[in-house]
Amino acid sequence: MLYNTKPVLSSSDWYFANWVLDHVQWEVLRVFTESTAKGIFWAEIDPEIDWDRYHEGITMAAIRWMIDHRDYTWWPNNLPHTYEGYVNGDFDCCYPDAHNSTSGEYGGMFILPDLIAVNIYTILDSKKNKQDTYPE
Repeated sequence: MLYNTKPVLSSSDWYFANWVLDHVQWEVLRVFTESTAKGIFWAEIDPEIDWDRYHEGITMAAIRWMIDHRDYTWWPNNLPHTYEGYVNGDFDCCYPDAHNSTSGEYGGMFILPDLIAVNIYTILDSKKNKQDTYPE
């Protein structure tokens, strides 16, 4: 899972989520989106890490499971006032923001599809640019 998720770096609370077990995708997806918009490409800055693999892995990890309110094996671990929205299907087709490293389940709050789409297009553009630069 090294290239598919990461421990949370932002503030956390122990009441709603155990951030020792739950790793998140949204923080990295947001960083990649903001970096790309600003012209920052991590693979150029720090070649010691396979940033392209990390970007692709964490994007794919987030889309392995799409929220479906009829699936009772997953419940959000977010603020109680949002539970009704989940039960009503308001967040169906969004993506989970957390992966539990012990159970293998995905859940948490939700990531909107536009953040995923930006990352998918960035990955595809990067692959196309590499092919254009280094033709076979």
